[in-house]
Amino acid sequence: MGRRGVTWEEFVVDLCARFRDDLCSKVVEEFNRLHQTGTIDEYLLKFEELKAFLLLQSHNMPEDYLLESFIGGGNDSTFVYQCYEWLFRF
Repeated sequence: MGRRGVTWEEFVVDLCARFRDDLCSKVVEEFNRLHQTGTIDEYLLKFEELKAFLLLQSHNMPEDYLLESFIGGGNDSTFVYQCYEWLFRF
């Protein structure tokens, strides 16, 4: 107890090690079922969170799979356009 200076990656690895059977298998299921139900920001935040867990488990996850999963989780035909706007809003 009381570890300080732990990075997010270290935390996720420790968390997965502690709850490997319960948490990590559920992350894969949740990632595969992820669909946009709110804003692009909310969807992207959840996608990135789950993607981080997946990449810690499997470092050689194909980028094509991640991209297709992201696009496939969009809620309608305007999703790609919304993503484009989101990317270039700054």
